[in-house]
Amino acid sequence: MPNVSVVMSVYNGQRFVGQTIESVLDQTYNDFEFIIVNDGSTDGTGQIIKGYKDRRIRIINSQANLGLPAALNRGISSANGAYIARVDADDPCFPDRFEKQVRFLDAHPDIQAVGGAAVVVNEAGRRLCLVKHPSAPEIIEKTLLKHNCFVHGAVIMRRSAFEQAGQYREQFTYAQDYDLWLRMSERGALANLDDEVLTRTFRVNSPSLGKWYLQRMFSRAARELAIQRRRCGEDDLQRTGQCAAIEAARDAVARPRSRKGFSDSCLHWAEFFYYQGCRLEVLRLTSIALLRCPGNAEVYRFIINLTGRKMRRLFVRKGEV
Repeated sequence: MPNVSVVMSVYNGQRFVGQTIESVLDQTYNDFEFIIVNDGSTDGTGQIIKGYKDRRIRIINSQANLGLPAALNRGISSANGAYIARVDADDPCFPDRFEKQVRFLDAHPDIQAVGGAAVVVNEAGRRLCLVKHPSAPEIIEKTLLKHNCFVHGAVIMRRSAFEQAGQYREQFTYAQDYDLWLRMSERGALANLDDEVLTRTFRVNSPSLGKWYLQRMFSRAARELAIQRRRCGEDDLQRTGQCAAIEAARDAVARPRSRKGFSDSCLHWAEFFYYQGCRLEVLRLTSIALLRCPGNAEVYRFIINLTGRKMRRLFVRKGEV
């Protein structure tokens, strides 16, 4: 039986899935099975996956698109390993990722899951920044109630801890990982490695870019439910199977994506890259936000604030303030 079950769900990911599969097969750690859930893809993803003849690969084909949480639950339910390694179809892993994370979990039996740092690159492969979250369990416990501090595709978790927490909750179209980490943190400690474990490709045309506000809505619901569990021992989903905050978020998913929503998402990422020092990405995303929705007042407010920050930095350098 393999020690690690690598689980990846992919939907219409023909552009990057081959590179990610190869990054898994080339790991320095070899005691794993690789479960790939082809979640109803309609492009060439299925043919690319079939082209890899490796005994460690096991393919699960879904005729319909189940969505990420349901697809992951399906893949993990057939896993044999003591550890579950999450991999996203467009995030290639560094060669020693599994080796480092398995070694860490073996040495720390009290840790339920461990993540790592991610290198963000653009579509041309140029490095933009490094995303690194808190590593100490006690800091993570405090931070989680404010925001998610894990890269989903960078986590390896104990299968027993995943099952005890109740798996991914399929009501979470987005932020299903954040909801899971919150529930797992109530049962034990979580950690991050400071090491870079994978590469994340930032794509302006990615479907998730224009739906950042949905991610935010589901994240708020996850925090609201976590607070309920801390106060009452269980949350609305556990009691009744329903949650008003999740229903509102799911209604938003069903609505067509607005031009302003996409523009606001671009501004969110522009601000993120501003603090990472990626000036070209800030300029590009701000321009896209303006072109997509010229009437969005938030764009002009962002530009004014950005200009003010630059002026303040200039004065500080000159010693005028």
